Amino acid sequence: MSTQPNKTEEEVELGSLFIIIGKGFSKFFNFIGSIFKGIFHFFIQILLFFKEHIIKFVIAITLGAIVGFIISKDDVEKFESKLIVQPNFNSVKQLYSNIEYYNQLILHKDSITLSNKFNLPFNKVASLKGFSVKPIINSKDVIEAYDEIVQQIDTFSIKKYTFLDFTKSFTKFDYKLFEVIVKSTNSQIFTKLTDVIINDVSENEFLKLLKNASEKNYKRIDSIFLSNLARVNNLSEAYQKALIDDAKIISQGNSLSTASRDGKIREIELFNVSKRFVDFLTENNEEFANNSKIINVVSNFQSVGKISGGIFSNAILKYGFVAFILMFVFLLLKKLNKYLNEYKK
Repeated sequence: MSTQPNKTEEEVELGSLFIIIGKGFSKFFNFIGSIFKGIFHFFIQILLFFKEHIIKFVIAITLGAIVGFIISKDDVEKFESKLIVQPNFNSVKQLYSNIEYYNQLILHKDSITLSNKFNLPFNKVASLKGFSVKPIINSKDVIEAYDEIVQQIDTFSIKKYTFLDFTKSFTKFDYKLFEVIVKSTNSQIFTKLTDVIINDVSENEFLKLLKNASEKNYKRIDSIFLSNLARVNNLSEAYQKALIDDAKIISQGNSLSTASRDGKIREIELFNVSKRFVDFLTENNEEFANNSKIINVVSNFQSVGKISGGIFSNAILKYGFVAFILMFVFLLLKKLNKYLNEYKK
């Protein structure tokens, strides 16, 4: 008798649970639907807004374009090109200093000094409008620089000097690659500037001393490891000869000696040592190649520069766009003011 009422109560509770779940799903889908309806309504309102004021927008854009045309009528089109370099021996600071010097010459319209500096006629250097330099931001440079620090200091110190601390001290001069950007009204002048930009950095006497010291160090290390590699190879040849002699003894019916077995083991060890020496020499030569110059050219200027500033370098488009934005803001404020006045009522 008692089990029947309990069963009925469970069925009622289960039914109520399904009703609650159903209402929950219904509210959820209604909420999602209201979001899409709101987005659609907003989109339609935007279209209606532009449809209502289309003539005003056309007039504003036309007036802006006319103003841009008048302003840019006497402007000469500017071009730009990029030189990507890899400075060594902290020569990037000299590069920044030189770029600032070139800009000062352009600012003061010192065509004589510019002409002598770049070995170009006056009409060519007069086309130069500006130099700039900036690092090519690469997070890998930061990680590699921190890794070098970690390998050089003890574990206790590294706990105090975290990666976050290191990134705070990492400056624009610490990146590996840099971009030199030149702007000019002459689209074909850029490749004529490369040698002077590079040589002006490379002629620094202090940087020359650092480069020569580095070169001597690389050659000294190379000589030491080549000498050690030759010794290892001689030992390896001696062990191979001993193994051949042991093989002859075995062929005559004698057993393999302990010395012979040790010789095989040592030959393997010598092979591993030789391989490590070769790997180190390869790495040393690669580093020497990368540091053989004070500043390396990774990518030269393009032979013909591209139009500077992109789409907004065109004054007609720029002023037309500005006029459109101003008209849009004005109409929105007008509509908002009307809404606020009606809201008071």
